[in-house]
Formats: sequence, structure tokens, C-alpha cells
Amino acid sequence: MLSMQSISKKYGELYALKNAELEIKKGEMVALIGNNGSGKTTLMKIISGITKASTGTFEWETNRQTNLIETPEFFDYLSGYKNLEYFRIQRGIQDQHIIEDILERVGLPNDRKKFKQYSLGMKQRLAIGLCLLGNPEFMVLDEPTNGVDAQGIIDIRNLLLTLNKEEQLTMLISSHNINELYNIATRFVFIKSGEIKKDISKSELNENIGTFYQVNIDRIQDIETLINDKVLQSNYYILDDKNTLKLVKNSETSQFIEQLSQKELIDDISEVQVMLEDYYLEIMKG
Repeated sequence: MLSMQSISKKYGELYALKNAELEIKKGEMVALIGNNGSGKTTLMKIISGITKASTGTFEWETNRQTNLIETPEFFDYLSGYKNLEYFRIQRGIQDQHIIEDILERVGLPNDRKKFKQYSLGMKQRLAIGLCLLGNPEFMVLDEPTNGVDAQGIIDIRNLLLTLNKEEQLTMLISSHNINELYNIATRFVFIKSGEIKKDISKSELNENIGTFYQVNIDRIQDIETLINDKVLQSNYYILDDKNTLKLVKNSETSQFIEQLSQKELIDDISEVQVMLEDYYLEIMKG
């Protein structure tokens, strides 16, 4: 769907983005995570064509892209329907029934309230509806739930998941709410100081967060036959010191630890809780 090679953006001598490499496949929901000033918005604006890269190349498999980076200028005194109708006419879209279809898809069917009466969550859903006017295949969303209340966040989450799963709409989404991104994304791209630091799938992320046993073994070779069990293969990791096992906490690993204990092979054991925020902060340190 999208392939970027060595994308950089300079303002004078300052890099806002440096040698960014990113590939996004059709149907993916990619979370872009970073602090303020990390380069997230710059990257999104370059992808959306709002800002031009200083160097680097793009390859697109579609020309139907849309974005919600800057809040659309809706008319306060018009309804959601009339607002979308205005943009439909302005863009030369002939299908007059598309507005009703879009309002249904974003959860605002038959709504004739004036825009100024909308909650922030409703305004964001209407903005997403505006993005859908061109029947896009790729959507860029910058902070789509910013300032939205709990119910509004749930509504937007469900909307994005539906658009992705039922319509195969590919998305690149940024948010400071990384737990909310975890609920919807299939991939996670961490960016710091204009550089992409990590790009991992959800399954890879799950290997690094959660509750773990950290087990110190005197000689890791003594337990090699035990850890070859297929059930354990996806549940343990040997840490850098080569004598420490990190095991995902579940029934299989608990039984495994009991085996090691009975054989008196454990020097020390501790239980470690790694939250998503902990993992994020660790990456940002690097």
C-alpha cells in the first residue's frame, strides 16, 4: 500500500524527520507513537501531501488517500448532513445518496442537529465521515480522540475497527493515549527526535508486556532439554546475561518452574509486571 525510503525533512539545519523507512500493507492499522516534537505530525503531513519531504522516495499502490490532521472547517449553523453535502458539491462528487450512507457508517444517521450542538465525539465522527467522501483506501488520523470523553472514545474506536475490518480501510493513527492505540492497532511504530526507533507487530509487542517470571539459572545448559518443549517455545526468552530466563506467566510456565524447583535448578526467581507505558518509556530512553 505504502513504501517509504529514507524520508527526511529539514528546517534549516534541524531535522524534523531523519531517514524514515516505513512500509504499510493493505488492511493494517499502524499506530504512530512518540512524544510532542518527535516527528509524528511531520511524518503524517508528508504522507498526506501537506508537507514536502526534503529527501527520500515514496511508492504508493493507491491514489485514494485521505487524512484527518487539521480539523475541518465545518459550518456551525448547518447540520452534519448539510455540512457533508456542501463538501460533496465542492468536490464534484455526483452521488447524492453518499451522505446518508456515510452518516450511517459513522453513527450519525438521520441527525439534523446543527454542528454547534454536536459533542466533541460527534464532531470527530463527522470529520471522519468527511474523510470517507472520496471512498479512500488509506487514511491518516492525528489524535482522533483528543479531548473526547469516554463514551466518545469508545464510539470512535468501534468506528475505526469497523472501517478497518469490514471495509479493509488501511490506517496510520497517532495518539498520546497509547492504551487506546493498543486496543485498535495491528502494528506499532515508535518515533523519537525524528527517527523511527522501533517498528513491531502486536504479537511482538505482547511478548514484551504483561506479567513475567524472571528466573536465574546457574547453568542454562542444564535445562536445555526442558525448554525445548513446544508449549514453552513461545513463552520464554533468554536474557542477555545468558543465565536468566524470562517467561510469560501462564499455567504452562508455572508448571515448568515447579519442575525446575523440584530439580533444584533455580538460583533466584521474581515476578515482573511490564506495562505498555513501561515499554514505551524504555524505548524513548534509547
